[in-house]
Amino acid sequence: MKSEPTRSSVLWVEVRPRSQAFAIEAFDAPTGTLKVRLKSPPHGGKANEELLKSLGRIFQARIRLISGKTSRKKRIEVPRGLHEISALLETRR
Repeated sequence: MKSEPTRSSVLWVEVRPRSQAFAIEAFDAPTGTLKVRLKSPPHGGKANEELLKSLGRIFQARIRLISGKTSRKKRIEVPRGLHEISALLETRR
């Protein structure tokens, strides 16, 4: 029995640190762009840590930061297809 290969998607994420709470503001599937508010400050990697942990819970997967470690615009890899990502985000609304 062959298992289906895992699809990965690369998303652009625009973060807004020091917000009142974690929240996903918007997701644009055609461009793969996600806008996220983070409670943590950007110092010491705390905002990146919150981003990866929170999105990992939502997508039920380990999220990898590809680029943008010190930027508000980041690229992440999610081991899910775009349709699956869209469905998981819709259930949160």
